[in-house]
Amino acid sequence: MPNTWASSRPWQAPRSPSSTTVGSPPLQEAGRSAQRRSLVLLKNDASILPLTGRPKVYAEGFDPAVLVPYADPVATPEEADVALLRLLSPWEERDGVLGGFFHGGSLDFPAERVDEIRAIAKATPTVACVYLERPAILTPIDSEVTALLGDFGSHPDALLDLLFGRTKPEGKLPFDLPSSSEAVETAREDVPFDTRNPLYKFGHGLTFQCCPQADAVASGPPSRTMGHRPGTKWVHAPGGPGTRPVPDPGRTRGGASVPSGMPHPGLSPPDHISAPEPSSDLPPGCGDTRHE
Repeated sequence: MPNTWASSRPWQAPRSPSSTTVGSPPLQEAGRSAQRRSLVLLKNDASILPLTGRPKVYAEGFDPAVLVPYADPVATPEEADVALLRLLSPWEERDGVLGGFFHGGSLDFPAERVDEIRAIAKATPTVACVYLERPAILTPIDSEVTALLGDFGSHPDALLDLLFGRTKPEGKLPFDLPSSSEAVETAREDVPFDTRNPLYKFGHGLTFQCCPQADAVASGPPSRTMGHRPGTKWVHAPGGPGTRPVPDPGRTRGGASVPSGMPHPGLSPPDHISAPEPSSDLPPGCGDTRHE
């Protein structure tokens, strides 16, 4: 006979298989892998990334305990070998129902926040990672920092795995990053890819070799790389087209902490992003930035 008791009382029925699969270690690792692969390396001057050894790090937007497996946290930029900053895209408080669900307004970082970043960058080489829930205007920050990344909601250890060479950057920008508010305001809302002189174009993204010394980081957790294929060269070609939000006046916010969340799916890679091609000219070691 059918189990009519269970069917008439679904809230008391046996547990669904989802209770043992949702949040399971394999699926969590799949999510972390997607987060690592979504990170976009926008700039890497002097091939500062990947970081090697166990540097002294001044950090904003990171729990110091998360940094310990990778580096030695210090209290000031002057003590540090490198500074790591996690930043939020700017936004303004707005009235109305939608304002409570979606960030809007100016895409410019507050002048005081830019000044703080500039002071840090003068004291020590600085790596900034910006949570790109919106296509922020990064021009004043880009000119100050040594390396710049775009983040779409990654766990701290996913970002640190990339910064320390345990995995390589694979992400590409899903939109243009405008160079100024003027470019945003003059872009036509009904014309795709109408951002004038974007700082970084749709499809932009650099990479580097995984660091063979990364697994030797003192007291570090086991490496969780996505499987670097030796002898592979990733080719970058300039992208095109982007996003055109229009700023409003108001109070702009910028911060150092990044909310949790899964990466935005973004857009499919455009045709001008070339597939990996075999190469035998890669030297061993770290820090070989590829952006041909």
